[in-house]
Amino acid sequence: ARAQVMQFAEIFRGDVVDVSKRSVTVEVTGSQDKIEAFEEMVRPFGLIELVRTGEIAVARGRSAT
Repeated sequence: ARAQVMQFAEIFRGDVVDVSKRSVTVEVTGSQDKIEAFEEMVRPFGLIELVRTGEIAVARGRSAT
């Protein structure tokens, strides 16, 4: 099951950020539709927790002050 979840992460261009004996933590970014599709695919494997942050912006590099 873990390999399948990791394959879904790859298909959805997600990043596997942690793997333990009982869980796999995946980071997926994108549109709401993309996140919902990923959730539907992995839910049968025992989705434990889902965290959504909504839209965010992060500045890159140094900016003039």
